[in-house]
Amino acid sequence: MRTQNSKLFWPLGQMIAGVERRWRLRNAANHLAELDDHMLRDIGVGRCDIEYIVRRGRDGH
Repeated sequence: MRTQNSKLFWPLGQMIAGVERRWRLRNAANHLAELDDHMLRDIGVGRCDIEYIVRRGRDGH
């Protein structure tokens, strides 16, 4: 029964994990967007690159 339940709820767990990941990424992007251009430049980030960097990292991986 336990294995059957885990198979049933696995898609739900994956969906929740996806929602949580998107929330964390959006939160990180919002925090970076609050920085002024000078602070972003100091850490090597352009304002137009925030979404890309949050999702893929600075090296694009």
